[in-house]
Amino acid sequence: GNILDGDKILYILAKYYKLQNEDLKNVVGTSHTNMGIENALNNLDINLIRADVGDKYVLNEMLKQNCLIGGEQSGHIINLKYATTGDGILTAVILSKILKEQGDLTKFFDVKMLPQVNINVLTTDKLRVINSEILSNTIYAEQENLKNGRIMVRASGTEPKIRIMVECGSLVQAQNTANRIADVVKRIS
Repeated sequence: GNILDGDKILYILAKYYKLQNEDLKNVVGTSHTNMGIENALNNLDINLIRADVGDKYVLNEMLKQNCLIGGEQSGHIINLKYATTGDGILTAVILSKILKEQGDLTKFFDVKMLPQVNINVLTTDKLRVINSEILSNTIYAEQENLKNGRIMVRASGTEPKIRIMVECGSLVQAQNTANRIADVVKRIS
């Protein structure tokens, strides 16, 4: 009954391969990969390497860093042990194997995820918005207030949208911060 996004699947695969004595030093995620995953991987002596969002960027970084697995929060997982592209059926088969061996994936997944809020704002000129000094100043000020968290604002590569992600220890703080940034994006649009 629990949803496993790509971040969680990436961690489960990394932990499993580490337990199987695979030489796993690095895993590739994206700029959206939850900081909770990064912290948990570090506890397994695995480094998270962040690539830009997109399968091609994940794969390029995997090849450059000689990584076995990589993926995106959206669920696109690349496992170079078997293929050079994301394959949902392959990932499901591997997860089924792990489930059979471990008995329960929720026990195997022992990560404290940080609250993450994502807002997409429709715009007519995403490049003008993303290059706005007003937006840059707002992001800087919000990041200063956030302290132990992170903010990512980017133009969508596929849609006329500005994508806002805020991640920190408090869901309320993340939501409020993301809403304030979204309001500024809407005013600039």
